[in-house]
Amino acid sequence: MAGTWEERNTTSLVKDRLKALFAGRKFESEVGKVSVVDVKEPEGEAQIIFSKGKKKHTFDMNLSIDVEISVPSTSDAAAAAAAVDMDTDDSSSTAKKKYKATVKLTELTPDNSFEWNISYKNAKSASAEDRERLGAAAGAFRGDISEAMKAFIAKRKFW
Repeated sequence: MAGTWEERNTTSLVKDRLKALFAGRKFESEVGKVSVVDVKEPEGEAQIIFSKGKKKHTFDMNLSIDVEISVPSTSDAAAAAAAVDMDTDDSSSTAKKKYKATVKLTELTPDNSFEWNISYKNAKSASAEDRERLGAAAGAFRGDISEAMKAFIAKRKFW
């Protein structure tokens, strides 16, 4: 007895929805703020497979996201700049330092597993303290991405 098998290509739809999921996304936590600047065209494949009367959504995508990460900085230069700037309501001696980075998500799959790689473009001169904050903000953003992907996967029945 032969089983039935049918595939429907949903690559274009999944790529569009992944781009929309991350485009303009902003994430803020106590360690910093991450703003998505650009989402590159996702690469990979997606399909719905019908087999033995069951529907299975599957995809394997790679995605590159350009972000700007703002973290509080207490370095001497930043503290001096904050003290001089009397126009702000912020009475603390911290200023925000902005860093640019590219987040590469590879092997995005329906089980919400993915590889994460982040490369910073202008963090070489950052103090050790700023690098620690930058890493913490990026780590918090990774958690946000995971939660966003969980919601994305939960909606897959509507593809």
